[in-house]
Amino acid sequence: MKFSRAYFILVLFLAGIAFYPPYFIKAFELRIYNIFMRFSSPNAPDPRIIIVGIDQKSLDQYGRWPWPRDLMGRLVVKMARFGVRVTAFDVIFSTKAGRELTTFADMVDTRIVREGISEKFPSFYNDFSKWKNDLNKDQAFAEGISFAGNVATGFHFHGNEDAEYIKTVDEGKRKLVRPFRLKMVERSEDSQDAHIQFLVRGVEPNIPIIQKAGSSSGFLNITPDEDGVIRSHPLLIEYKGDIYPSLALAAVRLYAGDIDTFVSFNENVLSGIYIGDGFFETDLHGRYLLKYLGPDGTFPIISAADILNEPLTNEKFKERLAGKIAFVGATATQIFDLRVSPFGFTAGVEIHANAAAGILNGIAITQLYYQPILNAFITLMIGLLLAIILQRVRVILGLCFAAALFLGMIFFNYWMFEAYMLWLNTVMPGVGIALCFTSITVHQFLLEQRSKRFIKGAFSRYLSPKVINQIIENPKLLSLGGEKREMTAFFSDVAGFTTISEKLDPPGLVNLLNEYLTEMTDIIHEFHGTVDKFEGDAIIAFWGAPLHVKNHAELCVRASIKMQKTLTEMRAKWRKEGREELFVRMGVNTGQMVVGNMGSKDRMDYTIMGDSVNLAARLEGANKYYGSDILVSEFTLEYIKNDILVMELDRVRVQGKKDAITLYSVIDEMEKANDDQKERVKKFEQALTVFRSRKANEAEKLFQENADIFGPTVTDLYLKRIRRLREMPDELDWDAVYDLAK
Repeated sequence: MKFSRAYFILVLFLAGIAFYPPYFIKAFELRIYNIFMRFSSPNAPDPRIIIVGIDQKSLDQYGRWPWPRDLMGRLVVKMARFGVRVTAFDVIFSTKAGRELTTFADMVDTRIVREGISEKFPSFYNDFSKWKNDLNKDQAFAEGISFAGNVATGFHFHGNEDAEYIKTVDEGKRKLVRPFRLKMVERSEDSQDAHIQFLVRGVEPNIPIIQKAGSSSGFLNITPDEDGVIRSHPLLIEYKGDIYPSLALAAVRLYAGDIDTFVSFNENVLSGIYIGDGFFETDLHGRYLLKYLGPDGTFPIISAADILNEPLTNEKFKERLAGKIAFVGATATQIFDLRVSPFGFTAGVEIHANAAAGILNGIAITQLYYQPILNAFITLMIGLLLAIILQRVRVILGLCFAAALFLGMIFFNYWMFEAYMLWLNTVMPGVGIALCFTSITVHQFLLEQRSKRFIKGAFSRYLSPKVINQIIENPKLLSLGGEKREMTAFFSDVAGFTTISEKLDPPGLVNLLNEYLTEMTDIIHEFHGTVDKFEGDAIIAFWGAPLHVKNHAELCVRASIKMQKTLTEMRAKWRKEGREELFVRMGVNTGQMVVGNMGSKDRMDYTIMGDSVNLAARLEGANKYYGSDILVSEFTLEYIKNDILVMELDRVRVQGKKDAITLYSVIDEMEKANDDQKERVKKFEQALTVFRSRKANEAEKLFQENADIFGPTVTDLYLKRIRRLREMPDELDWDAVYDLAK
């Protein structure tokens, strides 16, 4: 089967979509990613990471969020005393605490000093100053951070969505975060001007006193995909030429003792980051795909209230915190710091914890950098594979193959995801399989319908409906191109038809001929023959094409016998009706012949040709010399001798052929032949043997005695030959072979 140009255009189109998929394909692919993530084997949480949650218990005990900064300072100090190694805040403290009251106290203080009240009432002024200092809770928080010496604060970068806001951002904010930039950047020669492709317009740090107090700091930006699900984590962001770490990376560096970190650019793009001895690959935007260790609640969550309430002497509680990286963030639902992960709703702080675990363990989901090219290639291969396979199998098997291919691809991709943390695209190849299968199936259906219409149109005149249905069910049985094969040819002709036609008026002639041809054609079709053509009263048919039939000779001869018997019944009917009776001579030969569609481009016939065909025609005409109804050659006899009773009539030489051919008259089917028919065959064989032995007198006697059963025509023929035989000299070499043309 050849596939149209449209199919290959479809495959190329799908390959193009696979290379640059539209949003709906990406969205579906992301859903598959979520499923893979959910069904992947759960990983044990990293024991080095905990979450200190501002949970409902904490809010119930210490009031609504945000808490007073001095309380946050107490929390940081308490965590440090419990042995927490790194405290990382998933919170930004970008405004001063109690700013209005502090401003008012400053105004009162200025007035007291200016009016001399501080000198007149020193005791009052001391109490006032103490109260004023207590108002500065930011200072208390900053002192707590400095005391702990292990705090990583968080800040936020603004993008285009904050364009109006960042117009008011001053350069001083950038100076607050710049000390926490990554200073070691490694660039190849072709990457001197390379940048991280993550658009940043401004930065929102903590207030100066808190930002400066931290030992480390990292950005809190989390970038969801287009469907709102957070699958990747920005590890690095570039802002005004400086590269900054995420909070997770900043916490890990602080945990590892400010481990050496090199940002690497290669081939003019960001390639990743070296963290100690390991390399962490990122995309062009500084992101990597998170390997979530589980759903929300995977990491141990310790209530902030418990830390504030527990005495430092509680050793068991201390064991839960000692040596840990503790991410502090909101876990209470009413604070609304919920994000969406592949597992569902997740507290934002837990995403930072997953990111830190990935960095610590070198775990990340990876994608091949040449994934778009691979997608296009796989789609092309799927299209070609399906084109090759589906044209060789039935639709059900094709559907099973396509389904197995699709399921196999899903299982393979899941296995790669599970075993090697490699994310291979599933949707686009699946769409390719579905569309290619559909297009091929529709294409095959249309071709089959066209083929059925062609077969019915081309062979309805030649073949029986049963044979046509066989060909339609299995078109491979049909071969319309010219080919040479062994077949059996059939010729028939009405004896004395010219005389009959002269006696009848045109309507009567047509009715008689149509009645005869209809009956004969039905019998030919009944025995799986093919009607080649009608030439007036003559019928040309063949067996063995377009369907291969092993017993084509037997079927042809049996059909001939039935036609003669049917004609006997028809003649009785015509006789009663006072109509002309038809006597038909038939010739049958088996041999190699050419069969196929032959003719002009506007008119073609499925027909046969060759010497074997010509011999069948000559045998039909030779019947009148022997008085026989059906003549077959020795070539046909080889296939029917065990099934058909025949009588050898003669050995003849055909024009253009050197070797003699033996002719046989068909008597009847072997199982239906009676004793008289068998006796006739036996006696004729005896007479023929005597004749060929040149015993003229004995042969003459046998033919004369059996003239009634041999028939007058063949008897007269051999009596004439016997007379000529007597006239031949004995020394003349005689082979008893006669020229068929004469």
